[in-house]
Amino acid sequence: MRLLKTYIFEELHPDDKGKVKKQKDALTTTTDNDSTWWTKWVTPAVSAPVMTFYISRHIFFKISGRRE
Repeated sequence: MRLLKTYIFEELHPDDKGKVKKQKDALTTTTDNDSTWWTKWVTPAVSAPVMTFYISRHIFFKISGRRE
């Protein structure tokens, strides 16, 4: 709220409008491609146990005082 009271937000000055690059609309296409459905399951299924192993290993060595 304080920022709104301090600054006045309006449109650009006509002289400055030419200096700003306009962004093109992003084109998105959707396809019904089920050939990669398994990657949505395999990636988390592999990464979750790996991360669990590394985190638990880190915690174990942190608590025990041993070096990795």
